[in-house]
Amino acid sequence: MSHLSLATSVVSNYVGFHETQDIKFQDYNSDAKIIVTSNPDPWEGDSRTFEALSTGALVFVDYTESLQELIPHPFVNGTHLIVYYHGEYDTLGKLIEYYLEHAEEREAIARSGYMHVMNYHRAEHRLDYVLDKALPYVKAHAHEPRNTVAYHPYADKDLQYR
Repeated sequence: MSHLSLATSVVSNYVGFHETQDIKFQDYNSDAKIIVTSNPDPWEGDSRTFEALSTGALVFVDYTESLQELIPHPFVNGTHLIVYYHGEYDTLGKLIEYYLEHAEEREAIARSGYMHVMNYHRAEHRLDYVLDKALPYVKAHAHEPRNTVAYHPYADKDLQYR
């Protein structure tokens, strides 16, 4: 498990120094065979999973409903990435050891995850998704006056809202 202790050391050395250390951290990620990421609790996902998949490494991510079920083109455990569960760290360690020893299987899942994130989960895909959801609402309410605001932070000032 020396790979795990090295990774823990690297990550802990860079926490809090994002401005100056992002490049080094990205270099470590781009050289990794396996990246283990954890979503912030109680947040359901963040950009780290997508960034990790874009490196081409095999990604282990803790289970969140959003990544496996709620997003369009969800990730499939064992096809695009490997899902682990909080508290099951013995199982996580065994899975990491397994995929370090089985390079072909690790690389196949990593390739599939990379292609999936590039084909369906880049920023342009998120924007398309938001616009697809928002445009019907905007069109349905286009006839409403634009100056109706429930609360405006400058309402008590003598300013006009345009």
